[in-house]
This record gives sequence, structure tokens and C-alpha cells, in this order.
Amino acid sequence: MNTEETLLALNSWWANNWTASPTDYDGSTTYADQQSGSWARLTILPGKPRSFLGQYIRENQGMQVVSLFARDASLALNLGQRAETLIQDAITSPPSGVTFETPYLRVLGQDEHGWYRTEVSVDYHVTQAL
Repeated sequence: MNTEETLLALNSWWANNWTASPTDYDGSTTYADQQSGSWARLTILPGKPRSFLGQYIRENQGMQVVSLFARDASLALNLGQRAETLIQDAITSPPSGVTFETPYLRVLGQDEHGWYRTEVSVDYHVTQAL
């Protein structure tokens, strides 16, 4: 699975499983666009690939970051916990070809636009034979 296929698999997995709030997938959403009380932003950060076992296996690594925004601190925390649980559950049933590590939740507080923010990050890797 190459980087483009990995991005597609992770975006599709999130779109098919997250229903708690609208999601911005491409970073184009501005605060003014958000009329609802909450929203999410999915960011996928591909990392440096590595090869091993005599260059016959390649592992693509990266991080998936879900930023959750809400007008209320308790809602932001609740959304963060729900996203963390969703990703944690995916460890045993991951998106096709992707392996998740343990996710972690950070509470980031209120930003300059009045949104309360939490963030769930998880490292992932995809292994392929060359």
C-alpha cells in the first residue's frame, strides 16, 4: 500500500465510522464556516518509510491526528474521548492494511476563536512486501 492508498484508506475509515460531528478533511474549513456546535479536523501525517529484511519489506509510518472543536469544554472532552475509543477499538479491527498503535488524548483548552479543543493522535504503520 503506497502513501496515496494509505491516505485514502484512513480518510475512508474515518468517514465511515465518525458520526458525532462534521469533519474537515483537507484543512480548508475556517472557523467562520462552522455553524454547528462542534466539528472535527482529520490530519494525516505520513512519516519516513523504512525497509528491512534485506530490503524486501517496506514499512510506511505516520500519524493520524483528529482535532475536535466545540463551543463547550465538556463537549470537547466528550468528543475527544469518543474519538479515542473509536480509534482504540480499531486496533483490533483496523482500516484495511493499516495497523494502529495506542491512541492518546490531549486537552488543549480554548483557542483564540473561542473553540475548546481536544486532540487524539495515533501512530500507524503499513507493511508491504517489495
